[in-house]
Amino acid sequence: MLGHSHLRRKRSQVDDGSTGAIKLNIIFDLSGIAFDVGGYDVEKSELYIDALTYSMDKYAEENDMWVLHVAFTNKNHVIKRSTPKLRRSYFIFVPKRRPWDILAILVRFIKEIRVMQINTFPKPWIELPCLLVAKLFRIRVVDFMHNVYEFEGLGVLGWILEIYHRYFYLPLVNSILVYTHFQKKRICNFVRRPVFVFPAGIDPNVFKPNPKLKAEKSDDKLTLLYVGLVTPMKKIEDIIDAICDKRLADKVRLWIVGPILHQEYVKELVKRLEEYKVEYRFFGPIPNNELPKIYSKADLFVNMRPDEAFGKVFIESMACGTPVVGRIGSPGPEEVIIHGWNGFKVKDSSELRDLLMRLISNNKRMLEEISTNCVNFVKANYTFNQSYYALKSAYDAT
Repeated sequence: MLGHSHLRRKRSQVDDGSTGAIKLNIIFDLSGIAFDVGGYDVEKSELYIDALTYSMDKYAEENDMWVLHVAFTNKNHVIKRSTPKLRRSYFIFVPKRRPWDILAILVRFIKEIRVMQINTFPKPWIELPCLLVAKLFRIRVVDFMHNVYEFEGLGVLGWILEIYHRYFYLPLVNSILVYTHFQKKRICNFVRRPVFVFPAGIDPNVFKPNPKLKAEKSDDKLTLLYVGLVTPMKKIEDIIDAICDKRLADKVRLWIVGPILHQEYVKELVKRLEEYKVEYRFFGPIPNNELPKIYSKADLFVNMRPDEAFGKVFIESMACGTPVVGRIGSPGPEEVIIHGWNGFKVKDSSELRDLLMRLISNNKRMLEEISTNCVNFVKANYTFNQSYYALKSAYDAT
């Protein structure tokens, strides 16, 4: 168990957990911890700190606490990790095939936990047991809804999930965090719980403009960039529908960055691109600290997903001085894009095609003019500091 205040803190070397046993090589001399059940990436936990982990770590430090992040990994053994970039945080990754390990960790440290944040929805078999244990021991629970959940198209399963979500799960939590005001409005319509908007900021020391990279371009082609999972739900085909036009095909190139989840989907995309002889490149996944180079080299970031809950990639791109394009009605783009000032909103591939033709005929001067607006917008609204104060408000209220 974690020690109480009379115990001295002792940190031993991180164990890779190859035996599969859940053991923390750390003893705390602090009064409590925040327990975070979430979707962290074991490979990125030491390389890159996002707004949420930064904010939780800072809150823990200011309140003499620790944060214990518990998440799933595709590995077949438990992995335990700390990182020097976070002063008060510790990570445990458990195999996806053994979700009960999360409950074992929760029960083990139950007396030390002051607040629990749950980031896994809608997976009732994971989040509900954690929530019920927390309620049993009178632990305050913050739920972070990372997506916009639509149940209508799921038939009977969707009906069951919606009832569970609206009338059973959310009424039991103490407060709710979301990314956008769109999400907040929807939730406030059916749950009487305090809802806080968390602006998922970026580290301005990592994501920043690099004019030299833009100046290195050897041609006048308009470079379009997509960053994210390569999967049908992202609607990458809508980007390709726009550029597979005889008037555009030789004037644009498309870069796609991110892990490929559906090989057959990629084959269909490539077939269309090659049919119209559009220049393209699949980069695969790129480490977060290398992403600013890609953003800076691109002329325009495009994401046509119709239900993007937030899309931190929009903020990352703007921070690097690269304007963005999102879909009208999609919560994330509606939240962060001021049309014609820091980016553009289009309703479909046809409008995207028209936009690209205007930009090319304008010799891309419009993009150069709004690049500064992008950087200023992020500095004013989406840095780590803005993220921290939003989380602090939610935790203090909880």
